[in-house]
Parts: sequence; C-alpha cells; structure tokens
Amino acid sequence: MLSALMLLILLVLATAWVGYPLWLRRQARYVDHYPPVSHLLSADILIAAHNEERCIRERIANLREQTAPGIRRIWIGDDVSSDGTGAILKELAQRDSVLRFIPGLTRQGKAGVLKRLVEEIAKDPTPPALLIFTDANTRFAANALNELRVPFQDPQVGGVCGRLVFEGSASAGRELDYWARENEWKAAESRADSCLGANGAIYAIRRELFWTGFPSDTVIDDFVIGMKVREQGRRMVYWGQAVAWEETPPGWAEEFRRRIRIGSGAFQALGLCRRCLSPHYGRFAIMFALHKVARWVTPLLLLALVGLAVVQFVLWGVGWVNGLVLGGTGIGFILAAIGGWARARGIHRLTSIQAWTYFCLVQAAFLCGFFRFVKGGLSGSWERTERG
Repeated sequence: MLSALMLLILLVLATAWVGYPLWLRRQARYVDHYPPVSHLLSADILIAAHNEERCIRERIANLREQTAPGIRRIWIGDDVSSDGTGAILKELAQRDSVLRFIPGLTRQGKAGVLKRLVEEIAKDPTPPALLIFTDANTRFAANALNELRVPFQDPQVGGVCGRLVFEGSASAGRELDYWARENEWKAAESRADSCLGANGAIYAIRRELFWTGFPSDTVIDDFVIGMKVREQGRRMVYWGQAVAWEETPPGWAEEFRRRIRIGSGAFQALGLCRRCLSPHYGRFAIMFALHKVARWVTPLLLLALVGLAVVQFVLWGVGWVNGLVLGGTGIGFILAAIGGWARARGIHRLTSIQAWTYFCLVQAAFLCGFFRFVKGGLSGSWERTERG
C-alpha cells in the first residue's frame, strides 16, 4: 500500500515536471501574430509604490519619454512609504498634469492600492479602454507602451502580458535562467490557450475585466488578475515585443524571502482561482493543474514521499521503492550542498548542480510559504526587494 502511494506521488511529479513540457509543445492552436495598427486603444498606467525613492523619478521619466499616443494618465498610489517617495511624487504631480498621485493613509498592500486606483479611474466620465500595470523598479523599452496594446485588435484578447527580462551579474545566473524559461512557458501557454496569470512588471487588461471582487489582502495580485481575465472568457496572451527590464535581487537570501511570500500567495490564489480548474476550461484547466497547482504542492508531495519511505523502512526494511526514494533524497541533498558551496565561493562553472540547488531553494521557500498560508493573517503589504 505504501509503495503504491509513493509510486502515485512519483507519477504526479513526473507528469508535472517532465510530461507537461512534452504535452504542451503539441498544444499550440494560436499563432498570436498581430499586424501593426494605426489606432491604439486608450490606456491609463497604474503603479503601486512603497519606499521607492531610489527609483521613482527614473521610472516616471522612463514612461514619459515614450511616444505613446492614447496614454492618458499615470496613476501612482503610495502605500504609506516611510522614505521620501510621497514627497517626490507630490512634487512631480504638481508639475506634470499627466501624473496622478494618490497618497495612502494606512498600509493597504499592493492589491488594495491597485483597487483604489481603479476606483479613481472609474470616476472619469470617459475612462480609458485599457489598464496598464507595472512596477516602480521596472524599465520599459522605448516602444513597450505601444507594443503592449497591439494584440487588443483581437476582440478575444482580454489581456496582454509583456516580456520581462532580468538583468544581473554571473552570480544571478540561475535566477536569470529561471525567468528566461518562464517567458518560454508563457509564450507556449499563450499559443495553447492563455497565459497562466500575468507578470506584474508589464501587463495590460481591458478595464471592464478588472475583477471587482479582488481581495485587498491578495499577495500575488498579477497572477489573480490575469487568471480572472481567462475566467471571464477572454484570453491573456503573451506578446514578447513589449519588453521591460528589472534587476535581479543581489543574493539568494533576498530571493528566498521573496519566494516565501510568493509561495504563501500561491496557495491563497488557488482558492481565488479554483474555478479555472473546472473541465469547462478545457486545456487551460489542465495547464493550471499541471504547471501551477502540481508544482506549488511539489514540496508537500516530496515531504509526504520521504515520510512514507521512512515509515516503510522502519516497518518492513528496505524495498526497491523506498530505497529509490531515500537514496535519491540523500543524493539530492548532497548535490544541493555542493551547488550552494560553489555559489558561495563564486564558482559558476557547475551550472547544472547550481540549477538543482536553486530548484531546492525554491521548493524550500514554497514549503515555508505554505506554512505561512496555513497560519493565516496574510497581508498584501510588501517590503521592496533590494536589487543589484
């Protein structure tokens, strides 16, 4: 019985991490090729900021430098910054009629700030057709605001996710590789059906598709907003021509803390987006189940797998199944330790081993995130991650 349970868990893991990529390659049914258009839909830009005095001037300058007809206003909500962010934004808004600054009175978190900005936009007698979301520490390519709106010429497109490129030193190699693969996944899933969520650094949705039931304590707001676009019957497409850049966190400690927060938000998002697991959504439900849900619970499955192997060993001794599990676990720990050692000493030649170390780091962070989720009291509030 225990051997059967272990084999079942191994089958689920193999399907999520090995079978799914092979299956996805054969699912493409959309070309997602859009010709240039002369008329782009109107849009407002939304940014939630907290303690961004080091980069907020440059961010606004980057947006204002673009030649983007139809971009009406830039809305920035300050989530009670403790540095000079609020004073900078107030000063800039007084000199720039396009910039709208909404100060906060209490910490709301990113989701709460974005909800308030959307409410302010809705008061306009002629609100924009699109909402463009980005972050304060992001930098757009020169044509990003225009490219992001090109796919909306298709009425079935409800949202567009741009391509985020992380910049960093060799020490950030595994993070850079991870995000490069994430972009490949988004492109493949867009061709198959729709992106699974969006990337908070650069995405846009039709204004009427913004989910009004959006909880203010939502942690991974970009994922939930993007999933709700698909839940309402429209596609969230990936458009790689709309490019943004961000710096990677300078070390794995910062990345680990960020991943814990994402992990806690992932289990929260599973409840908010559970309708997308319905067979009604066809292959999109399969994509959600295998690429997200199965991978989010991977650390729990691994924990259960090792626990079952230990119990079987204690009760009946070594069998081929629990021997495989326990032996593989031991080898995995050794390789992860070697990768961590190499990283700490600036050795970047052991790429495969360090990739495994990074995978283990992410799984450990998601396990911590699960326990944080179970503990309750999640908040949408965040502290900015220092970048390189």
